Amino acid sequence: DCNFKMLLIDLDGFKDINDSFGHLAGDKILCSIAKRIEDTIPENAFCARLGGDEFAVLMGVQNEMLKPEDLASELIEVINLPVPYEGHEISVGASIGISLTYQETQSCEEFQQQADLALYHAKQTGRGVCETYNPSLTEAFEEKRQAFELVKEAIHEGRLLPHYQPIFDLSSQRIKGVEALARIQNKDGSIVGPAKFWHALFEPKSALAVDETILDIALRDFAEWKSKGLDIDFISINASSLCIQSMDYVERVLEALAHNNLQPHHLKIEVVENIFLDDADSKITHVLERLSEAGVIIALDDFGTGYASLSHLRDYPVNCIKIDQSFVSGLGESAGNTAIVQALVSLGKSLNLDIIAEGIETQGQLDFMSAVGCTFGQGYLFSKPISAQQLFDYLSSRPMEQLRQASLQKLIRTL
Repeated sequence: DCNFKMLLIDLDGFKDINDSFGHLAGDKILCSIAKRIEDTIPENAFCARLGGDEFAVLMGVQNEMLKPEDLASELIEVINLPVPYEGHEISVGASIGISLTYQETQSCEEFQQQADLALYHAKQTGRGVCETYNPSLTEAFEEKRQAFELVKEAIHEGRLLPHYQPIFDLSSQRIKGVEALARIQNKDGSIVGPAKFWHALFEPKSALAVDETILDIALRDFAEWKSKGLDIDFISINASSLCIQSMDYVERVLEALAHNNLQPHHLKIEVVENIFLDDADSKITHVLERLSEAGVIIALDDFGTGYASLSHLRDYPVNCIKIDQSFVSGLGESAGNTAIVQALVSLGKSLNLDIIAEGIETQGQLDFMSAVGCTFGQGYLFSKPISAQQLFDYLSSRPMEQLRQASLQKLIRTL
């Protein structure tokens, strides 16, 4: 009978041990963990170290009375126990992926891949847990693979392009800036948004490639608009924590600005609040401080939806807050939501910060945000994200005074 179960074990935080205590300590931990696994599994189960900090346990049909999930929970518990080393108590965790059945119709590679997919899911959902393979994990993996391929091919063929959503000054009704948003142009000319490739934005290599591509093209487009006389003050780009943590991000940004003969204040970098919960918080803060000192504008995107928002405004170099569209869309639905928006605008004004209301879609929302003193707004009431050429054609086709007097809603209807 070829019925087997596999438990794939990956240690959580093992790299930190090597970095903090050295490789001798790491070897000691691996030996101790291996002994614990060996002592915990049934006699007729088999354990092996696959490499690095990864182990595998293979159970046969003789262990039918022992559920692999129960064994996995026990293994996580014993692995979590501290290991003594030169006067220190060193702890690691473990995540485990389980593949339930190996049959004659299935290859060994497929069997192990199922456990690996379950392990990956366990680590993505918080680590220190076990997950059992089910077919939906294969479907999710295929979706991610397709997203990576879509982004890789689009960058290689020059089809990953920014589309621009105008940001309006609510008092003068002038386009003050634009936000660059990643889009992919299919080979048939159709445009797809991040919903089709969002998986790639959470994979380091793909995320860096997307951020760098959008930065380069957006600054090039903005420089061209400026050279042709368009009166736009700034361009916003979104920066992921992965991008900001890259070794040369500050130099990369400043060199791109200089290459396009732009000043640092022409660029607004948007980051989400949760970026400050990253393990590399101090490094991220240092990078943002260097950018701010150079004159780049730093904006907190989706403001109010993250953690410890007030401390972020106090502790980090923030010049602008963007009120999340979930608050804007809820205006008029409850007194509480309206009060929150008023408080956020008041807070931003008292700290001398620019305030941008995201997701304005109705005249009522626009009227309210204008009445409470919000500085800027963007959303589908004004314009959907549009191509660089569409934006240039619209802005260059009429004098600025006419733009100021025109209804903001006309922009989207003319495209």
